[in-house]
Amino acid sequence: MLNFPIPYPEELIYSTIARYGVRMGVISPKQLLEALFGNRSVIATLDLPNGLCAIQRALSRTRRVEPLIYQHTLFPLYAPFIPECRRQQCILWMSEERRSSVHLTTGMAASSIGTPVFIRYCPGCQKEHHQHYGEYFWRREWQVTGIECCPEHGLLANTTIRRPLKERHRFIEASPANCPQVSQMRRETVSDRVTYQIRQLLMAGSGPSANRHQWTGYYRGLARNNVLFLNASHLDHPAIYDRVLSVWSEPWLRHYGIHTERDDASSWLRAIFRKHRRSFSYLQHIVVNQAILGGTWRIGDVLANVGYYPASPPGKATLVSIPQPTVLSPDQQQWSILLTHSSPKSARNQLPALYARLYRNQRLWLLAENQKCNVVSPVVLSTRIDWAQRDTEYAERLGQLQRFFAANPLGVRRSRSLYLKALPHCATVEKNLHRLPRVVDFLFAHPETVGQYQIRRLDNAYAQLSAENLQPLRWRWLRAAGLSEARLTAAARLYLRRLLDDEDKRHHQ
Repeated sequence: MLNFPIPYPEELIYSTIARYGVRMGVISPKQLLEALFGNRSVIATLDLPNGLCAIQRALSRTRRVEPLIYQHTLFPLYAPFIPECRRQQCILWMSEERRSSVHLTTGMAASSIGTPVFIRYCPGCQKEHHQHYGEYFWRREWQVTGIECCPEHGLLANTTIRRPLKERHRFIEASPANCPQVSQMRRETVSDRVTYQIRQLLMAGSGPSANRHQWTGYYRGLARNNVLFLNASHLDHPAIYDRVLSVWSEPWLRHYGIHTERDDASSWLRAIFRKHRRSFSYLQHIVVNQAILGGTWRIGDVLANVGYYPASPPGKATLVSIPQPTVLSPDQQQWSILLTHSSPKSARNQLPALYARLYRNQRLWLLAENQKCNVVSPVVLSTRIDWAQRDTEYAERLGQLQRFFAANPLGVRRSRSLYLKALPHCATVEKNLHRLPRVVDFLFAHPETVGQYQIRRLDNAYAQLSAENLQPLRWRWLRAAGLSEARLTAAARLYLRRLLDDEDKRHHQ
């Protein structure tokens, strides 16, 4: 594409698109989207944008999308910590136009770690940008949660641009008006530790990511190498908690939503040392490794170390079928007699020691015998509820509600779901409608269709206009009813036409 700017080092794609809009003098956000993406509904996303194939075509057809993602978005912060299949899927989604899919898959949408409230910048860096490049732009690391300070100049400053953006389709440029030069305080903060690791993640480049089994092995090894096991299989979680608090202050952890209590058995700090069933954020990995490794550890070395762990657990031993002796042992005879009048679970509860001996010594025989007794019992319908009485009671209640609605013309649409939600235990009612014939008849006859709802709104709008002594013109009528030409149903359109005709006749008489 003619005149599309080449992204500066560490510049967000969001910033490049904004600079293109300024360079071409495009004022309308939708016009800019149409020119770049051929789609006016693209969302201006700061961290994990999509539709990057269009940007790749605008830059050069020889340029690949993946380097664009790794060099000019925040995806490198999440890619190493999600499984490889998800990483590949996210790259595909960012290349196409898939809204919110990447934020959900990376875990960013559900994370307790939020994003900065405002778009941020470093006045000192912006001054250098202007001297070197002749213009301002948004750098990646300024928008990363956990970084509060530029190691070279001082604390980051907030713009007045809130995140998420109020104007969803507008790319806002970095300019002297948006990034005024303010004084910066320079002080050593924990942000410098985080910045050191995040810069490594952003510069790491693309590559396959480790799976959850490898991360499980890494953290088990980390705890074992640093003497954080109480015995062969139990971790010393209080000691880990103390190490974290000795490095990271409690207010800092609370600020980012990753503080845990010492005795919380379900906290993320304990879960990260157990079998990984979900991914953890870059900030959680940095907090744990900094607390345990200390010194000048590098997250790049951690990622390389994780890759050496096996990607899958060792295979389980295959059970070999051994011919069973024709003569049963005393334990087997006792278990067989027990199963004649008890279920396997009941028998196990009665004689747990017997079950343990059989499971240890005659496992295949035990499982086969138990399987013979696992006969599925027929489903017995619950008789605790008198469905006929409940049907009558609920039908009367729905009738009262319908009479109330008839006397009150205002309000939301009287749909089937509205009537159902007005009943107690509505989920149970909806699952058992086949037992409630009177309720079904009511729900079939009385719910309001969309057309009927629009007609009622038109009637209410007419009453409002009459009370205000306003002439009921069509546009005024639709506005008072909260409707538009595009949303009018055929029935409501016909009804409105008749009302307008009647009004014209009345006016000309």
